[in-house]
Amino acid sequence: MKQENAQFLFTLALFICLCLLPAHLSQGADEKGSHAVGAVFTTSQPISNGFVFVEGQYVEAPYVVSRKDMAIYINDQLIANYAPLVKEIPKPENELPSLPANITVNSTPYDKNVVDYMVRVRTYLSSHHKRSELADELEKVYKALPCVKDVRRNSDKTSATVIYTDGHTINENLIPLTRKPAITPTNAVEYVSRDCRDYVQRLEKGDVYSFSHKGNRKHTFSVGTAKEVLPGVVKVLRSSQDDKTKAKQLADMLGMAAIPKEQVSAFVTNLSPSKQLDERVDALTSKSNCVSQQSTNVFAK
Repeated sequence: MKQENAQFLFTLALFICLCLLPAHLSQGADEKGSHAVGAVFTTSQPISNGFVFVEGQYVEAPYVVSRKDMAIYINDQLIANYAPLVKEIPKPENELPSLPANITVNSTPYDKNVVDYMVRVRTYLSSHHKRSELADELEKVYKALPCVKDVRRNSDKTSATVIYTDGHTINENLIPLTRKPAITPTNAVEYVSRDCRDYVQRLEKGDVYSFSHKGNRKHTFSVGTAKEVLPGVVKVLRSSQDDKTKAKQLADMLGMAAIPKEQVSAFVTNLSPSKQLDERVDALTSKSNCVSQQSTNVFAK
């Protein structure tokens, strides 16, 4: 009887352990969070490093990156919306798609009919033209759109600045990118999650982001550049100079080829006083000076 009881207790203990194991594994997976590669991203832990500006306004740290459906937020501010980009990959057509009648002078680059048409055009051109011909062919298509005011080919010859009649100015790639796959319904969440993780990693390193036009414009530079540039940028913005002079100095510092003119203007007109920003920028300067002093002392020895 004792042997039977012992066997029963052993079996019961084993059953309990097996029942608890999935919960334990699930908890372990939750602890890893959405940073794990391939996981569906939801929300990051607070990040104290990096700098974020939205429409020229400094967003106070710590930063929490979150995903809501197809959109990415930092501290609940929209910085990227992928929903208009999620498309089924169409099969190549036998001839260049005709311009739809519902694309008019009042259309915007984010209208569904415009996006759908350009996807079809790009698919056709990619399958019927050599890579060396794609940029010229796509430029012709953009110029023919009634909602496009002007197309200016960039110096790299593979992209162009497209100015729309509604005021949007977008830098368009004229040659399909091969590094990033198309965002389709089947890979959309994975695609957005990957970009969320990239924002988290780069902010943790200390990179700087500037967003405008509800995420349609983005500019970033690394922590190394931040130490060199950001103190000067804040000093200019805090100066008593007129807005035109500030904008000119910022453009020279940041490089107009790298950051759009409207973002420079947003910094000048929208940046409000922020004690945290001033303290963090002062800390950047102090760290740089300490490193420089340590290097001098080493060489002096």
